[in-house]
Amino acid sequence: MLIVEVRVLGVPIPQGSMRAPAAGVVLHSSGKVKPWREAMGWALRSAMTTQPVVGPVSVSLQFDLPLGKRPRVFADRAPDLDKLVRAVLDALTGVVIVDDGQVVEVYAHKRYADETGVRIMVKYCGPELA
Repeated sequence: MLIVEVRVLGVPIPQGSMRAPAAGVVLHSSGKVKPWREAMGWALRSAMTTQPVVGPVSVSLQFDLPLGKRPRVFADRAPDLDKLVRAVLDALTGVVIVDDGQVVEVYAHKRYADETGVRIMVKYCGPELA
């Protein structure tokens, strides 16, 4: 059962490593990830018609990255796919799903495109909801 499907425009930003320079302070390696997660959060909130879902979900992601100076067939360079996925899962948490531990399946790919962004599709894969 489809929960939500959205396309978020913008340059996908990877969720980099986090560090804690002091107690209670957590810094991301990229300051651009917060606005990107917020943009995804707004798009997801506007598309949701229910409260966050509890139970197992499947997530499909298509990342459209900017074309480089030398066009390539495959997007086999940075940013890392796993870090792009991590940013999306954080944006889903509390909006579409209660916790990213609910994700039991992820399909993700990245490619070069004229229009950058991410297509997010989340499906419920547990027993039918009442």
